[in-house]
Amino acid sequence: MSKIAKPLARYSPLRFSYTYKISTNGRVEDIELISFDGDISEAALLRLIANGAAGTKFEPIVVADVKYELVDLRDTIIRP
Repeated sequence: MSKIAKPLARYSPLRFSYTYKISTNGRVEDIELISFDGDISEAALLRLIANGAAGTKFEPIVVADVKYELVDLRDTIIRP
């Protein structure tokens, strides 16, 4: 049983949209929920997204030996 969601929540519909950035070192940062609908709290959903992103690293964007971050990225997850 998950500590962040109700026991049956993992089987219930879930939809959420969020924004984030990829830093100059390739990490996902500044995650902000835009909207969500499901049997999970906002704080728990943010932790879930952050924990999933923690294991992800992107190659930095480098142009003329300068690293750039990608900002205002958006994603939507829908689980029927």
